[in-house]
Amino acid sequence: MKTISRPLALLALGAGLLAAGCATGPATPGSMVSLPDGSQTVYHRKSSGSYGNFDGQVQWTQKAMDWQGRKVVANTSAQFGASYFDVATHGMVASFNANGQQTYAYDPPVGFVFPLEVGKAWVGEHKMTALRNNQVVPMTVNYKVETLEDVSVPAGTYKAYKVVFTDSFGETTTQWSAPQLGLSTIKRISVRSAAHPLGAGQLQAELLSVKTP
Repeated sequence: MKTISRPLALLALGAGLLAAGCATGPATPGSMVSLPDGSQTVYHRKSSGSYGNFDGQVQWTQKAMDWQGRKVVANTSAQFGASYFDVATHGMVASFNANGQQTYAYDPPVGFVFPLEVGKAWVGEHKMTALRNNQVVPMTVNYKVETLEDVSVPAGTYKAYKVVFTDSFGETTTQWSAPQLGLSTIKRISVRSAAHPLGAGQLQAELLSVKTP
């Protein structure tokens, strides 16, 4: 297993693989590709309030799989469960807790509309299902790509798109993304207001390392 901690090393992957598992050439700037199956990303996460009190490393492992008749990429961690992403759109379709129980489903999948480019803005309209009671609620997310800038994290300095998005529940996230390197999140800062259904909270995550098979 190779450890990659610098953007130039990531470029040497040939922009990785598409989530469908097919080899691809150099990525269009702002387009999302996927790291090879079995890749691991490690972040330092610090969170409080409704995000849970945590300060430490979280390792996510990527795996392509079939789920409920569709192809997905599953990102799984021991501490925080899993998120399943649609191969075609790279949007999140479902989330699971650390016990493997599905917690939420999203229709259509929630995520960025690629390719990203500075000034791009869009609104996502979704139905979110809470599996514990099968309650379906509407969710609106407003996105804006603010800049393309250098962001420094422990893994290195990356040229990343800064995307700010706010959902209708009262959560605002600023996320630095290098999708053409297969890294949707280089750094993330999320804040929930006191009016959020889960209560107030704060979360910050920074990329520590990337490992590929």
